[in-house]
Amino acid sequence: MIRPRLGAFALILASGTLPALAQSVTTGALSVSVLDASGLPVAGATVRIASGQIEKTAITGADGKAFFPLLNPGGWKVTVNKAGLSAPSQSVSLAINETHLVNLRGVKESSATVEVLGINRTVDMATTTTGSSLALDTIDALPKGRDVSTLIFLAPGVAGSGFAQGGLDVSINGASGAENSWSVDGLSATDFRYGGRGASLNTDFVDQVDIQTGGFKPEFSALGGVFNVLTKSGTNDFRGSLSLSFTPSAFEPRPKQTNFSLEPPASYGVDTAFWAGGALVKDRLFYSVGAYGNFAKQAAQKNASGFSSDEADIQDQQYFVKVNAYLTPNQQITANVMHTSNRFKIDHDVPRSQGNNVAYPQTLYIFGDAELGRTTDYNTNGASIGYDWTLSDNLFLTAKLGQSRIINPTAPVAANVPSVYDRHWFQGANANQAAPGGGAGTLPAYLTDTTNVYHRGGFGLYTREYNTTKQGNAALTWIIGDHSVKFGFSRLESTYQFWEDVSGSHRYTIDKNGGRLRDRVIRNDATVRSAYNAYFAQDTWQVTPHLNVFFGFRAETQDQFDGNGKKFLSFSASQALQPRLGFTYDAKGDGSSKLFGNYAIYYENMPQRLALREFTSEYFKEKRYNSLTYGGTHKGQYVYGPNGGNVGTFVAGSFDALVEYDAAFQFPPIQDGVKPPRREEIQLGYQRSWGSGWSAGLTFKYRALKDPLEDSNFVDAAGNPLADRNGNVDNTGYAVLWNIGSNLKYFNAHDGVTYDYTGVNLLFPKGFNKYRALECTLEKKSDRAYFSASYVLSRMEGNYQGLISSSNGQADANITASFDLWPYVGTGLLPLDHTHALKVYGTYKFNLGKAPLIVGANLNVQTGSPISHFDDGTATFGDGNSDFGGYGNSTPVHFQLGQFGRRPTTTRLALHLETEIS
Repeated sequence: MIRPRLGAFALILASGTLPALAQSVTTGALSVSVLDASGLPVAGATVRIASGQIEKTAITGADGKAFFPLLNPGGWKVTVNKAGLSAPSQSVSLAINETHLVNLRGVKESSATVEVLGINRTVDMATTTTGSSLALDTIDALPKGRDVSTLIFLAPGVAGSGFAQGGLDVSINGASGAENSWSVDGLSATDFRYGGRGASLNTDFVDQVDIQTGGFKPEFSALGGVFNVLTKSGTNDFRGSLSLSFTPSAFEPRPKQTNFSLEPPASYGVDTAFWAGGALVKDRLFYSVGAYGNFAKQAAQKNASGFSSDEADIQDQQYFVKVNAYLTPNQQITANVMHTSNRFKIDHDVPRSQGNNVAYPQTLYIFGDAELGRTTDYNTNGASIGYDWTLSDNLFLTAKLGQSRIINPTAPVAANVPSVYDRHWFQGANANQAAPGGGAGTLPAYLTDTTNVYHRGGFGLYTREYNTTKQGNAALTWIIGDHSVKFGFSRLESTYQFWEDVSGSHRYTIDKNGGRLRDRVIRNDATVRSAYNAYFAQDTWQVTPHLNVFFGFRAETQDQFDGNGKKFLSFSASQALQPRLGFTYDAKGDGSSKLFGNYAIYYENMPQRLALREFTSEYFKEKRYNSLTYGGTHKGQYVYGPNGGNVGTFVAGSFDALVEYDAAFQFPPIQDGVKPPRREEIQLGYQRSWGSGWSAGLTFKYRALKDPLEDSNFVDAAGNPLADRNGNVDNTGYAVLWNIGSNLKYFNAHDGVTYDYTGVNLLFPKGFNKYRALECTLEKKSDRAYFSASYVLSRMEGNYQGLISSSNGQADANITASFDLWPYVGTGLLPLDHTHALKVYGTYKFNLGKAPLIVGANLNVQTGSPISHFDDGTATFGDGNSDFGGYGNSTPVHFQLGQFGRRPTTTRLALHLETEIS
């Protein structure tokens, strides 16, 4: 209720202050400005803030300002007092990496009644960053997964990447799943092997998440987006939680299919989580501990041959300990330790095909009787320590150190049995032919497509992988008049150890054309290393009380080391200089609206699979036998017979051809002056808050990926190697790492020749992709309700999907098959394009007495991805494209992508009900 004004003064915590104080990926800041009714600053007012851990006070200066940097996020109570004045206290929810501004009104104490004129929500004038910041207690009743990474899909512009592989399953603004940055408590949690998420974390242990989809400050960089997680801390009051849940498989959605893979069947099981936090020493030393366990089974499934898998056992366990201590009110140390173990075990599994079929959309069936049972572990261990220090009223320091380790082995059940991939089985199949392996039913007509594989024998390729990272960062903020200058440094070193072999020491493949047999041996035992450094600086200048200008840069260096410890690729700071320019303008002058814009460049931090696959001494030997059954030159005694059991029993004599890839395809040439891939970004938007907790926004985004890095072979229209400008022809067979479509010059150490293709038409277009979007948001926060809605209209087009390729399941960044040869390049709508995306979610608390009912809902509607058609180099579509690499149905029809309609629109709705018992 609004009452008449009783006093002559007004205390306003307004937005007309320097907006960028000291905050970090684990802390926030409060900016307080005390003004009288006429807008003049009030000096000498006492501003007190209090959390569940500590109280802090500051006296406003002549400018009426008080600053509170490096605050732990969460609830803070703000009170302003001065002799003769009284103001109501205000509860503030502070987010990570945020400078929080509040509008609070108070009056002169002329009677016993203190009048509250109203509280308005403000926007953050200190940033041009877009995305979502979520406090877990606010969305506690929202339907969500147990892992915190599921929350990233709540943010506008975030969609599935097309990969079922954990950590690579997130696409932000059309970027692939290997282009995001992940962090927990201020340190990187990225899997530097593949570029995806490297650690999981139960939501019961999480306080806040910060999802950044654009407009990053210089301390951040990613071609896609940034996902920060802040774990819970203890307070003076003991708090805790205990949960137990059971999920029947009938409640899980049915498996979905893409052009590449079929999701696994639904799982069922039970999980439990515990968390507790409190004070070891009141006001000084706090603890936070948690444990989580999930024990589930994944349902069995049958393939088209009639074979059934066993149920799979899934076990997930996680332990978490965090301690934070205040050495003084201005110095804090925070340390945590986390351990996660994930195990997937199946005694017998059925093989599945991964065909890329011409007549798409088409159901992918799985065939064979192979023993693919295995145990796969994914374990992570991490420890970190952080230090925050307010050196003076205008100088602030934050620093962090940490180490983590990923242990990821796969042990097959049939380790001693060779695997057989029979691509010839369905040659000439017809609709009346019985299914192989004695399965019931007949083969559908479309199984004449010989990309399907019948798999028998053992597991095939299996691995042991270890990834260790050591990292540290530090940042210093200095406030000088109307400028807030922040600069810092970070370093991360990643060591990737890898071992691989094939079951039975051999893997046999029977080709579809002529039934040729390939006897392949693959082994590797290597260690590669990488180092990433970043230097950044930014000045936030308050030009006027309503206009803030941001200008700064980020400079990165990265070095990639091969299996011999030698540096094979290095980018200097000048090659990866990232300017950051932006502004915010408060038209109303009260912190309720913001017009903003930014321009930025981000560079790729290269995952290490490139080094592992291309720059180690991988042993790869293949013996090729022609089939006597299907004619041709034949030296050995191989006769095609799919019922012959183990292929090794009917291979004898000498081979027809020998290929040793360990010599011919390792340590490829690299383009002279090669550049790291970069993404340019432009954002322009408007945000507005009003009433009690309402806010809305409208943002235009433009992002363009340039200078993508891939390996390519250069041939003419007949498949013959191209001559360079000097008439030299590279016949070594190596693919060259280069910025696609740029002028090419390289030294090939394998023949000692420098090849110069400057000005030569290599038939490749320049590699690129670009994303354009209009993003609308609406949000409401109150004591009883939380509501969020977003709509994104977007377009993602180009000829380069991203660092990894979802269309054929290739997760090795920068060395996908997309640009191996020019006939495989198409331009148009890319697989991660979704024209329309609507997200609506929220919670509401119904007061029904002592046990209130809390309802949560989450709706996600998204346009299906574009459909492309591919050919195998034949005249099927009349375009005459060639298939020089023998990849099958991989050449895009008429060099176009996404021109054959779309997959169906997906709609997901989840509901949640809970009550509170006191």
